[in-house]
Amino acid sequence: LVDDLRRAGLSPAAARAVAVGMAEASERVRRQVSERRAALLRERRAHHGHGGAGEGGADGACVAEDAALSKAVRVISQEEGILKLEGTDPSSHDSETVRVSAASLEKLRLLYERSQGRETLPTDAAFLCRAFSLLLRYQAIGGAGFHAAIGPSVHRALKASLSVAFECCASPLNCYHDAFCSAFSDVDAPFGSFGSFASFTPKRGSFEVNPPFAPGMIDVVCAHVLA
Repeated sequence: LVDDLRRAGLSPAAARAVAVGMAEASERVRRQVSERRAALLRERRAHHGHGGAGEGGADGACVAEDAALSKAVRVISQEEGILKLEGTDPSSHDSETVRVSAASLEKLRLLYERSQGRETLPTDAAFLCRAFSLLLRYQAIGGAGFHAAIGPSVHRALKASLSVAFECCASPLNCYHDAFCSAFSDVDAPFGSFGSFASFTPKRGSFEVNPPFAPGMIDVVCAHVLA
């Protein structure tokens, strides 16, 4: 970030000040979110008496018994292959929406089904809540989960020649294999993510590494590969 700000014309001191300010603001928000999640979990347990996978209503809404999945989620529209999901906070009744293609939502369902080891219907309560949380996260960062992938033909060639079946820098939205590392383990793990590549230390194997083309990111990935 500092390098980007300096290239944009800020002095080194000003760039560092902006970066520090953003880091401090992010930490404040992180604490607030953490406290809110803990409060929601307490409310859920007090209301239901125990945790669970979630309950689905006749209208397709669901309420997940997980502080990270605290919204009631339902599909509110579908037009030309694009679905609109609405998530509502049961406490404040505030709502947010995300859009996703039917193909992408089906891909998420299949990844979720494999990861959880059980059949998952498109209307499954826990699946909808987890998919909404994932989509909202990637929407918030501008769809970075869709960074350019190498394409199915290259993946097939790598698997055939080198037995590559793991992606080190992917997301549930753009992965080819169902084994991969990604940026946000809290929302990606239910769909098969092994977590951050920075914490991934396999002893052997063949892996595909295609990091986001962002300044600094490639250097970090290369340093981890060579460590």
